[in-house]
Amino acid sequence: MSKRIFISYATEDLEDAERLYGALESEGFSPWMDRQDLLAGQSWKTEIPKVLRNSEQVIVLLSSRSLSKRGYVQKELRMALDILDEFPPGRIFLVPVKLDRCKPEIDRLAGLHWVELFPSWEKGFAAILRALRHGIIEDGIERPSLDLVSESELRKYCQKAAAFHEKIDMVGFRTRVRARIGVDEIYIPLDAVIDDRATGKGCFLDAEDAARCLEKTGAGTQISLPDAFLTSERLGRRGMAILGDPGSGKTTHLKRLMLWCLNGGLSRLGLAEDLLPVFLPLRELRDTSKDLSHFIPRVICSKPLACY
Repeated sequence: MSKRIFISYATEDLEDAERLYGALESEGFSPWMDRQDLLAGQSWKTEIPKVLRNSEQVIVLLSSRSLSKRGYVQKELRMALDILDEFPPGRIFLVPVKLDRCKPEIDRLAGLHWVELFPSWEKGFAAILRALRHGIIEDGIERPSLDLVSESELRKYCQKAAAFHEKIDMVGFRTRVRARIGVDEIYIPLDAVIDDRATGKGCFLDAEDAARCLEKTGAGTQISLPDAFLTSERLGRRGMAILGDPGSGKTTHLKRLMLWCLNGGLSRLGLAEDLLPVFLPLRELRDTSKDLSHFIPRVICSKPLACY
């Protein structure tokens, strides 16, 4: 379900509010403003406070025109600030936006960072999107809501991920010179082995132990890696494990696999086209008390991969 965003504005700023409404809709949000969403016969005095309280976030549009007069926008702002007081520190609920060079003298807004939709509307709107897509700050890191990322931002992430993972830092044995080498230049295609035993050991000590155990039981049918995904799905398995000694190329293989998916290989692997491949460097997982749903957004929005 898309996020409901309440837009508070003065009648004098209706044109700006409607432009913002349409832009937010195109980005997958559910904006709400009285001129667009208040039904005939509804009491605006009852409905507006109710919708405001039930919205995930509020955008307040302020201008020289709206600040110079008394009106309901002032009351909406006070209601939004009262609701803001109920949230823990770090929660972005109210997004104050300037439409011109106005100077709001509102003490309770003093601690909030403003967005300016002038002189560049596009730059200001991008700042609004960043605010709306970052809900709670955990451990000093803004954690985005991934279900609200747009198609264009997903494409940008895929492009950055491909560029970031297509090369690996290598160091020469003698000269110790560091160089970035393309994954395709050092990649050796690997085959997969099916562990189709009905009974047996639940795990293996290492790659050699796995090979010995599978050979003894008569299991271990060798297939190509693309076929491994299709076979895994057919057998009702949830995933695959890549076994190998340190330095044997497991990480390189995983990166090659991710690049394959990013470059349109999902269907060839029997995977759904709407999957988003993510390479998780587990050595960077600091807090093991939380599940991977907390770690994945941090990886996707890390500096090399940030899609917005």
